[in-house]
Amino acid sequence: MGRSSLVIFLLRQFVITLPLAWLLAGPMGLTGIWLSFLVAESAAALAAVVLLARLLRRDGVLRAGQTA
Repeated sequence: MGRSSLVIFLLRQFVITLPLAWLLAGPMGLTGIWLSFLVAESAAALAAVVLLARLLRRDGVLRAGQTA
């Protein structure tokens, strides 16, 4: 579980936000920097959904119709 949250954190903060902010700051200025946050958060949300789907499929947790 800890590895998944680390991947999402690193993806959001360092892998996408910083390089994208640096690239978009020149042509778009401050708007490009803010846009990089939107893109990073969207990509991190997508990665979280993918990781959650893998976890649910692998562990069989929270399957429909299953009671605790």
